[in-house]
Amino acid sequence: MKQPKLPPPPAHLSPEMADFWRKLTRDYEFSPEHLLVLRATAEAFDRAQVARERIAADGMILDGKRHPLLGVEAKSTELFLRGVRDLGLEVPDAPQ
Repeated sequence: MKQPKLPPPPAHLSPEMADFWRKLTRDYEFSPEHLLVLRATAEAFDRAQVARERIAADGMILDGKRHPLLGVEAKSTELFLRGVRDLGLEVPDAPQ
Protein backbone atom coordinates (compact mmCIF):
# COMPACT_ATOMS: atom_id res chain seq x y z
CA MET A 1 0.00 0.00 0.00
CA LYS A 2 1.38 3.39 -1.00
CA GLN A 3 2.00 5.90 1.80
CA PRO A 4 0.26 9.25 1.36
CA LYS A 5 2.57 12.12 0.50
CA LEU A 6 3.34 14.09 3.63
CA PRO A 7 3.26 17.88 3.51
CA PRO A 8 6.78 19.27 3.71
CA PRO A 9 7.60 21.76 6.45
CA PRO A 10 7.59 25.42 5.45
CA ALA A 11 11.10 26.36 4.30
CA HIS A 12 11.45 29.22 6.79
CA LEU A 13 11.11 27.04 9.90
CA SER A 14 14.16 26.34 12.04
CA PRO A 15 15.67 22.85 11.76
CA GLU A 16 14.15 21.99 15.16
CA MET A 17 10.66 23.02 14.07
CA ALA A 18 11.07 21.39 10.64
CA ASP A 19 11.79 18.12 12.49
CA PHE A 20 8.78 18.77 14.76
CA TRP A 21 6.60 19.28 11.64
CA ARG A 22 7.88 16.10 9.97
CA LYS A 23 7.32 14.01 13.10
CA LEU A 24 3.80 15.29 13.63
CA THR A 25 2.75 14.95 9.99
CA ARG A 26 4.12 11.39 10.06
CA ASP A 27 2.28 10.51 13.29
CA TYR A 28 -1.02 12.38 12.72
CA GLU A 29 -3.34 13.20 9.85
CA PHE A 30 -4.02 16.93 9.66
CA SER A 31 -6.72 18.73 7.70
CA PRO A 32 -5.57 21.74 5.65
CA GLU A 33 -6.93 23.99 8.40
CA HIS A 34 -4.97 22.12 11.07
CA LEU A 35 -1.80 22.40 8.97
CA LEU A 36 -2.22 26.19 9.19
CA VAL A 37 -2.49 25.90 12.98
CA LEU A 38 0.62 23.68 13.01
CA ARG A 39 2.47 26.25 10.91
CA ALA A 40 1.51 29.14 13.23
CA THR A 41 2.45 27.00 16.24
CA ALA A 42 5.91 26.22 14.85
CA GLU A 43 6.43 29.87 13.87
CA ALA A 44 5.51 30.97 17.40
CA PHE A 45 8.11 28.59 18.83
CA ASP A 46 10.79 29.91 16.48
CA ARG A 47 9.87 33.52 17.32
CA ALA A 48 10.15 32.76 21.05
CA GLN A 49 13.58 31.20 20.48
CA VAL A 50 14.86 34.21 18.53
CA ALA A 51 13.60 36.56 21.24
CA ARG A 52 15.13 34.36 23.97
CA GLU A 53 18.53 34.36 22.24
CA ARG A 54 18.47 38.15 21.80
CA ILE A 55 17.50 38.64 25.46
CA ALA A 56 20.31 36.30 26.53
CA ALA A 57 22.78 38.34 24.46
CA ASP A 58 21.51 41.77 25.58
CA GLY A 59 20.42 41.04 29.15
CA MET A 60 16.93 41.40 30.56
CA ILE A 61 17.50 45.08 31.22
CA LEU A 62 18.35 47.16 28.17
CA ASP A 63 19.08 50.89 28.45
CA GLY A 64 17.75 50.88 32.00
CA LYS A 65 14.42 49.35 30.98
CA ARG A 66 12.92 45.91 30.68
CA HIS A 67 14.03 44.33 27.39
CA PRO A 68 11.25 44.91 24.82
CA LEU A 69 11.53 41.33 23.55
CA LEU A 70 10.48 39.88 26.93
CA GLY A 71 6.85 40.37 25.89
CA VAL A 72 7.48 38.83 22.48
CA GLU A 73 9.08 35.78 24.10
CA ALA A 74 6.23 35.36 26.60
CA LYS A 75 3.43 35.80 24.03
CA SER A 76 5.11 33.55 21.46
CA THR A 77 5.60 30.81 24.07
CA GLU A 78 1.93 31.17 25.05
CA LEU A 79 0.85 30.90 21.40
CA PHE A 80 3.03 27.81 20.88
CA LEU A 81 1.50 26.06 23.89
CA ARG A 82 -2.01 27.08 22.83
CA GLY A 83 -1.36 25.68 19.34
CA VAL A 84 -0.17 22.39 20.80
CA ARG A 85 -3.35 22.18 22.88
CA ASP A 86 -5.59 23.25 19.97
CA LEU A 87 -4.11 20.48 17.82
CA GLY A 88 -4.89 17.99 20.58
CA LEU A 89 -1.27 16.98 21.01
CA GLU A 90 -0.04 15.37 24.19
CA VAL A 91 1.75 17.82 26.46
CA PRO A 92 3.91 16.18 29.14
CA ASP A 93 3.18 17.20 32.72
CA ALA A 94 5.62 19.60 34.31
CA PRO A 95 8.08 17.95 36.71
CA GLN A 96 6.91 17.98 40.31
